[in-house]
Amino acid sequence: MSYDSFCSNYKWTYDVFLNFRGEDTRLNFTDHLYTHFVRRGITTFRDDRLRRGEEIQPELLKAIEESRSSIVVFSKNYADSRCCLDELAKIMDRRRQSGQMVFPIFYHVDPSDVCKQTGTFGEAFIKYESKHIEEITTIIANIILNGKPLFVEDNLVGIDLHCMESNDVRLVGICGMGGIGKTTIASYVYNQIYWKFECSSFLEKVTEVYKDKGPLHLQNQLLNCILDGGNKKISNVRQGAHEIKNNFQFRKTLIVFYDVDDMDQLEFLVGNRDWYGKGSRIIITTRDKHLLNMLKVDYLHEVEKLDYMKHLSSLLLNLVVYYCQGLPLALKVLGSLLCDKTRCEWESELHKLEKEPDVKIQNVLKISFDGLDASQKRMGRKIVQEQYPEEPSKWSRLWSPSDIYSAFISEKGMKNVETISLNLSISKEIWFNSKIFDQMKKVFAKMKKLRLLKVYYNYDYEGSVHQEGHEYKMHLPKGFEFPPNLRYLHWENLESLPSNFHGENLVAIDLKSSNIKELLTGEKCLVELKFNDLRNSQQLIKIPEFSRMPRLEKLNLEGCKSFCQLYSSIGTFSRMQFLKELNFSESGMRELPSSIGSLIFLETLDLSKCRKFEKFPDMIFVNMERLRLLLLFESGIEELPSSIGSLIFLETLDLSKCRKFEKFPDMIFVNMGRLRWLMLSKSGIKELPSSFAYLESLQSFSLIGCSNFNKFPEIQGNMKHLEYLYLEGTAIRELPTSIGCLEALQLLYLKDCSNFERFPEIQKNMENLRDLRSVLGRS
Repeated sequence: MSYDSFCSNYKWTYDVFLNFRGEDTRLNFTDHLYTHFVRRGITTFRDDRLRRGEEIQPELLKAIEESRSSIVVFSKNYADSRCCLDELAKIMDRRRQSGQMVFPIFYHVDPSDVCKQTGTFGEAFIKYESKHIEEITTIIANIILNGKPLFVEDNLVGIDLHCMESNDVRLVGICGMGGIGKTTIASYVYNQIYWKFECSSFLEKVTEVYKDKGPLHLQNQLLNCILDGGNKKISNVRQGAHEIKNNFQFRKTLIVFYDVDDMDQLEFLVGNRDWYGKGSRIIITTRDKHLLNMLKVDYLHEVEKLDYMKHLSSLLLNLVVYYCQGLPLALKVLGSLLCDKTRCEWESELHKLEKEPDVKIQNVLKISFDGLDASQKRMGRKIVQEQYPEEPSKWSRLWSPSDIYSAFISEKGMKNVETISLNLSISKEIWFNSKIFDQMKKVFAKMKKLRLLKVYYNYDYEGSVHQEGHEYKMHLPKGFEFPPNLRYLHWENLESLPSNFHGENLVAIDLKSSNIKELLTGEKCLVELKFNDLRNSQQLIKIPEFSRMPRLEKLNLEGCKSFCQLYSSIGTFSRMQFLKELNFSESGMRELPSSIGSLIFLETLDLSKCRKFEKFPDMIFVNMERLRLLLLFESGIEELPSSIGSLIFLETLDLSKCRKFEKFPDMIFVNMGRLRWLMLSKSGIKELPSSFAYLESLQSFSLIGCSNFNKFPEIQGNMKHLEYLYLEGTAIRELPTSIGCLEALQLLYLKDCSNFERFPEIQKNMENLRDLRSVLGRS
């Protein structure tokens, strides 16, 4: 059991457990030490009974288990006490299992004598001399109480702590909208690991303090916190930066900078990795992901809103999460409001909240609202309505179908509207006639401030009047124009775009399930476009050349059945340095131009279920080193080019259900040391290349249902991380003896392997294997 998992499931009762021989030290050294601990606020367990070698009591064992650390006072007659030695054995057991800190003190004995008596103490401990009780107390206090644990709400945290496990200096970024839970996550991480560091600090409200009091105040705050109230004063930021580096560069340090919104705030606070000692962790929370990318953090955790369809099954609970916009903090407030109430009372409360939102919840949503960009500011309902409660045409944001209809019909105001979000699944037939769109055509010309337009279907909402699959195709009248300054256009089931559509200011386009055939005509450009989502647009056959979308980051053409090819100039435009993701899954894609290999910043390429796609251009992958995900699931791929071996950062390769794929190029895996997931289930694979053994980072490998695969290769390399090996339904007869080298292996599936005859002698180092399923009936 790791210390991190121990911490997350357990609450300490004591900071220190005192292990000592009463006859030697109770009335002098230990008594004074205990007194000093109490004065310093260190919660300490001390057994005051005078024991003469009797067996250890259960309450003492429990106290050891509930202590963060133990102090062992070795004295002259210590080893004569069976109880002392039993306690010591328990302490060492907790040290091995949960990482409990142990501090030895040698009271009037030579450390070497203790080593000779036990033969092991000298190997396990850092040696301390017991010269001055005050000095010892200070040392223990600095280590035990250096970082005070922070209050964290239960059940609102989810983050992988493995990113904290290494001896190098790491910068960790946590980003997400306001109210999403960044503070909770940062506090949780801090509580789990602060005890491992020589010094730690949680610096709150960096942006607010920076603006109100300047960088010098932040530097003084950080230094005085780390130096335990040393009251160090600095006069300028460059001196402060020098002091931070001098004090931290040889110390293992944990610092959390909470709520950062500008690189300038970090320049003289964080510096660079050379400012900190080995094993240091610098955690930064922000709403701006780009800031963390500029900082080149080693690990980035993006906090996402709760998905009410993914996490909850009850419709009523779905509405609760939907009302709170998926924000954990808002959920906490609403949870307290609904606590101990019946279902009927819940429904009544939610109905009232739709009309009169709760003040506390609105305050939480306003936190997020204040930090969002123009494409996200759609949750401040009560905030928007306050000034003109009966005149929706004067609001800056419109989301209710009836309010939107009233605003368009009235033709009053509308000049200040920035956001329109229209859920057609709860609309009446008024939205599906030409008159209302003729009215929109007139009003749109006046709406110079409109930045976000979203017309969509949401069938999970309780008030839905339409059934999924019965969407109306939306016909825009001739001469219809979108507002000129629109930045985000989301319009589902659109029949066609206006002939005069420009979109030069658009940052995001979402036209899923449309009937459009071509996104742009003529030589128009989408110079600001970053996100282009045209999924399930069945009639789409053409998109603009990439040179006309120079800032594009993500393109989603999933399910575009008529789309079968890209322009050959896709990757020739020199400024295509932002494009990270191409999704062609379930499209009609038949081939890719060789020029796609020029997209050197591409990280994800998805050709799943492209059944007509059979082959890549030979040299396509030579320069695509940054590609991390290559998804070919259920495609028509028959072979891979040898250039695929150039994908040195590839982490996932999915060839599942590729029936025509039978063989890899021989040396394909030599440079793929980062590949973690290799999926070949139900493919036509017959054998693995000799270079398979080079996959030292591989964690999961699946050959389920590969009936042509009959021989598993020898494990000759460093495959120390393989945890899951699925060979179910293959034609293999035996496993190589070198299978025992897979020391991290946890699951080995051999079910339905009708030809399988025998296991090799399993090596002892496969002690992590916990699930073995085979045709031989062993498990």
